[in-house]
Amino acid sequence: MVAILPRHSSALRPPYSLPRTAIIVWLRFLRRILAFLLLPGLSFAVAQELPRATVQTLVVLPFENVSDAPGIEWIGESFPEVIGQRLASPSLYVVPRQDRLYAFDRAGVPANVHLSRATLFRIAEQMDADYAVLGEYNFDGRTFTAKAQLLDMKRLSLSPPQVESGPLLDLIEIQSALAWDLLRLTQPALLTSKQQFLAASPVIRLDAFENYVRGVTASSRALRLKHFREAVRLNPSYTHAILELARAYYDGHDFEQAVSWFARIPKTDPLAREASFYLGLSAYYLNDFARAEDAFTFLASQLPLTEVYNNLGVVAGRQPLPDC
Repeated sequence: MVAILPRHSSALRPPYSLPRTAIIVWLRFLRRILAFLLLPGLSFAVAQELPRATVQTLVVLPFENVSDAPGIEWIGESFPEVIGQRLASPSLYVVPRQDRLYAFDRAGVPANVHLSRATLFRIAEQMDADYAVLGEYNFDGRTFTAKAQLLDMKRLSLSPPQVESGPLLDLIEIQSALAWDLLRLTQPALLTSKQQFLAASPVIRLDAFENYVRGVTASSRALRLKHFREAVRLNPSYTHAILELARAYYDGHDFEQAVSWFARIPKTDPLAREASFYLGLSAYYLNDFARAEDAFTFLASQLPLTEVYNNLGVVAGRQPLPDC
């Protein structure tokens, strides 16, 4: 395991030299452990119903737009966001977008073009995925229809199409229903009903969701900030958008803004653990060691790992000793 902060205060690096690779490795590990806690569509009770088997890996690829309707091209990238969040569980690790883009880059193919199934299979194989989700969507002006298929990489089999449809305004519910259909294929022992699964999904405004997706896929930090700010303005309780907005500030080394936004995610929210991790780092870079200690203390209470206590010890050691 890679430690985020050095073990001895004398070895502390300047704020901006903290290795990004260490943070990425840590966050991937954190997400693997807490996948079911970071998932709004899956409750603790539902997670306990899942078989306690070896963790499998799944990659959700962007869906192909087969519609002639204008202005809905962004929806293709929204499927990995929603389905990935809904499917993640202690026994099913969903490959994050950054890793998917890296695999496309290594394969030498653009991530935003229609690819053959053979190419998609090769990319999923490079990611060592157990499953890949392929799909397409259509909109005839009245009804939005989405189809998904589950590719079993080990058995080299493709499931029958799973189809969900409804008004375009119900896009997120349609995607969540599709996630349940796919989950039944990977976890046939799942006991929760589709109605329970959908009821556990957060209510998000469609315009806020569109801005969130456009922010996730934006090519520049300025655009990411613009879309995430708009998503939060439209839907102030949209914690995924708040987290990504805070991370955009963090990536730009605007740690004061980052602290402000990370702190807005309630401790009871499933995203609070990741937010607290970044909050602790941001406060550390601002030399606000007391606040960093509070953030890492909360994280340690939720995830008592050596690396968390290591960070906690470093920031505690940076604070002045009390007067005797």
